[in-house]
Amino acid sequence: MPFVKFENIAREWRFKWSTDSDNASLIKAQVELDEVLAEVSSIEGVASVQRIVCGGCQDFIVVTKLPEKAFKEWEANAFAPEAAFLEAVKQIPGISAVETQTYTLEEVKMNKKDIKKVQDKKEKEQTTEKKDEKPPVDPVKKRKAVIKEGGKRGVEIEGAADMGGLQFFCTSVDEPEGDIEENPGISAVETQTYTLEEVKLNKKDIKKAQDKKEKEQGEGETKKDEKPPVDPVKKKKAVIKEGGKRGVEIEGAADMGGLQFFCTSVDEPEGDIELLLESVKAMNEKSDPTEEERKGGSGNIGKMVFSAGVDQLAIVAYVAEDKQAECSCQEWMEKVLSLFGGKLISSAKDYSAGVILTDSNNNIFPLKIRESLILEANNFLRKRGLFPEDNSDDDDDMVFGDDDFPS
Repeated sequence: MPFVKFENIAREWRFKWSTDSDNASLIKAQVELDEVLAEVSSIEGVASVQRIVCGGCQDFIVVTKLPEKAFKEWEANAFAPEAAFLEAVKQIPGISAVETQTYTLEEVKMNKKDIKKVQDKKEKEQTTEKKDEKPPVDPVKKRKAVIKEGGKRGVEIEGAADMGGLQFFCTSVDEPEGDIEENPGISAVETQTYTLEEVKLNKKDIKKAQDKKEKEQGEGETKKDEKPPVDPVKKKKAVIKEGGKRGVEIEGAADMGGLQFFCTSVDEPEGDIELLLESVKAMNEKSDPTEEERKGGSGNIGKMVFSAGVDQLAIVAYVAEDKQAECSCQEWMEKVLSLFGGKLISSAKDYSAGVILTDSNNNIFPLKIRESLILEANNFLRKRGLFPEDNSDDDDDMVFGDDDFPS
């Protein structure tokens, strides 16, 4: 392309999402993007992976940029995992207008040295224009001069072409002085504002996502090496121990952040709703400061706790008595369950419980959906002023799972 140089080419995936059901399709689309992000970030030569979300026109766009050579290699591989990702989002209710596009994409921000160079050039041009300012030109005389120069140049071109046997000729003229009709071919000049985030994963996060995906895939397969039956008494002790320890951690984290509510996950219940309820009750047990190893102590903090198993994701919500006027435990639970067609198991003012079943046909796996549900649980609280707004430049919400607490 003359005057438009490029070194990088980008592939765009885009579609429209719906605001129905509190942006449920947007949340599910982000879940699908998270599913392929490690693979996209691992593409050989990938320079950036950006996500654009427009709240006005409901656009969801993913732009992956690579150097030209690497892009052609990716193109030869059918832009994998493009087909799988687009097919997945097409299955989400509320998603429409799924499309792709290829274009060049360059970072054109100038460094300080180039900015100074351009500014100096502009100042010099402005100074020259003022010095060499000519009096107004008579348009009739100017037109005659233009035609005269053009006629003369035509004779010169004819002679040069005859001598060289040319059919085409390129040259320049002075008299028009750059005067021409407005630029042809330019149309639909518009502006748009949207969020733009770099979502390419680093090597550590890619490895973490790949390990998580392998674990999820294992959930959908028949286990060859089944574990021996677990002693229910020992299992319950392990659940209560983990819950008591997590209660102390929640109390400390909430005190530091001034939080009234907290969302997290635990391992030991392994998706068993009754065991998860025992875990949450252990978190809420009154702490004995005289004990060598403190347990519980977070009974004054509302919480939603998740536990992933092979067959289901178990969820328990707890709202302390002094917060029940501000937050309905059942409503909170039903909102989170609604995102993936979950089932309410029990409800009361203080404790509510529910499950979301594994559904491989609809790509619903407990570990895969857990983090997005924690975000949704926090968003429910934010709308009621019960959880701090995320006003920082960091993309990460206040989400705490197993990896965030020491074992």
